[in-house]
Order: sequence, then C-alpha cells, then structure tokens
Amino acid sequence: MTVPHSVQEASYPIARPVVMGNTFGIYLMGLLSVLAIQHFRTEAWERAGKAHRGVVSAVIFLTMLYSALTVHDLWFYGTITTDNVGPLLTGTVAATIEPFLAGLIAACVQTTLAIRGSRVVATPLRRWVYLSLMGFFIVLSFVGSILATVWSVHYHFGGGSDGYLRIDFPTTLSLWMWSSAFADAVISGSYTIHLLRRIRSSNKVAASALKLIIPIVLQSALYTALFALVSAIMSQSFTLGGKFNENCIPYAFWLPLAQLYAISLFTTLGAADKVTATLGQRKQLDGIRAGSGGMGSLGVVPVIVSDAGSTYAFEVDVEGGSKTASAMGEEAKK
Repeated sequence: MTVPHSVQEASYPIARPVVMGNTFGIYLMGLLSVLAIQHFRTEAWERAGKAHRGVVSAVIFLTMLYSALTVHDLWFYGTITTDNVGPLLTGTVAATIEPFLAGLIAACVQTTLAIRGSRVVATPLRRWVYLSLMGFFIVLSFVGSILATVWSVHYHFGGGSDGYLRIDFPTTLSLWMWSSAFADAVISGSYTIHLLRRIRSSNKVAASALKLIIPIVLQSALYTALFALVSAIMSQSFTLGGKFNENCIPYAFWLPLAQLYAISLFTTLGAADKVTATLGQRKQLDGIRAGSGGMGSLGVVPVIVSDAGSTYAFEVDVEGGSKTASAMGEEAKK
C-alpha cells in the first residue's frame, strides 16, 4: 500500500513522539527488572514488613501492566500504514487507560517517598505542613491523570470529537504534569535541606553517610520532576489549535514517566546498600577507631530512607586494619 507523501507528513509528527516515548519506556522497564531482582536478593526485602512488600509488589505489577500497554501502542504506531490520520489521533483502547495507570503508579511512589521524607523533618508543625503540601500535589496530580483518561476515552469512542467536554487534553495534561513536578520537587528539596542541616551537627562518619544519601535522594525524584516539567511546559504551550507536530511532542516525555517513577522507588530502596558499601571502601576511615584495642564500631549513623516502617542505622567496623560495613534494621519509633 502506497501512502501519499502529504499524509506521511501529517502522520509522522503524530506517531514519532509516541514511538519515542514508548521505546524509552520499554528500555526503562528492562532496567527496572534488574533493580527489582537485585532488591529481592537483599536483606532489606527478607525483613521487610507487609507495607513494604505491598507497595513494591503493587508498583511492579502496575508498571508491568503499563509496559504491556505501551508495547501494544508501539506496535500500533510503529507498523500502521494508512492514508487517514484519524486512527492515529484517536489512538487505541489501551492508550486511553495509560494516563490512569501512570498517575496511579506516580501516586503510589510519591506517597511512599513523602512518608519517608516526613521522617527527616525535625518539628511536628513542619512535618504537618510538609505532608499537607505533598498530599495536595499528589491528589491534584492523580485527579489530572483521571481527567486525561476521561478525555482520552471520550475522544477515542467519540470518533475524535471532544463533544460536550469543557476541557481539552493539553489542559488535563498540564494539570497532571505541573502537580507531579511540584510534588517531586518538594520531595527532593525537603530531603536535601533537612539532611544538609543534619550534616552540620553530625560526626565525621555520620556526615559521610548523609553526604552519600543526598545524591541518591536527588536521583529518586529529580529526573521524574524534569520529565514532568518538560511535559507540562510543552502541553501548556502547544494547544490542540496548533500543528500536530507541536501537539504530540509531550507524549515523548510523559509516556515513560510510569517506569521512571518505579525506578525512583527502587533507587531509594537501594540507598542503604549503596551507603554501607561506599562507607566500607572509604580510605578516609583508616585510622579511625572505636572501642577497645582498636576494634569495634566506628559509630552509628541513622538513615531514614530504607525499609518502609523501619529506620536504618549504618555501622562501619574496623578490625585489624580491614574495613567492613553492615546495615542494621531497627523498627522506627514513632
């Protein structure tokens, strides 16, 4: 079948961003699988409580389901040959529920990170303000994803017509992405600020551990915030009244967000192992001794970014000049 060149010029800008976003999402799903397998082999998973296992299992299941839908879309947009751009605009049935799944995954991860972040907030008042602010942005983001899903379902089954809807897809996407970006920014910002304050009042070993945690925290929410921010700016700048090559660009950035949020969860869960491994290799720990006879504990560093419902303490031991590091899980005291 030969498709006219004029139709190709109209269809390529619609399909390409979707193909790019879904392709990157499939790659991220492979990376997520590796991180999940590694986490299941850690001591943290063996001693994890029901809340920890429930959140991890739910995020993995939802992300796998979302990835299966993106594979379907990738096949559809990557192989379709048509002389009509209508099917490309209305999309597939699978694509109509992708915003809801992506929003649900984001809400699960952001809620988990928000609860963890509240543990490093010093005063009850600040903790209440932090959780209230996070709750507002998370709920608003999830509502935005639901509105995007409603619009997608109506547009698909309505044959490409907005009908009676008083809101368009770029508006729903803007609401969703802006709220999500702000939530991620608050998570990263609050973690970093409070950990930096703790560094000033900590001993050398504690400061070393906290300095290692800060980049991990930034990785956990910063890249999702950047992708959401780009999607929000583009969706707000390029309305449905513009050209197709402008309207569809945000798809390349928001489609892989579900996998990115799942990865951010495992990035946080792996913080304990990364910190203890790095502390054990630090040459600066040579010569530091605690206990009798130069053997014993170098000190305990409280870290609040590991098990759900638990507090982690990192302890670096030096025996006979050799350095080892171990992580001990202790139930968090409320």
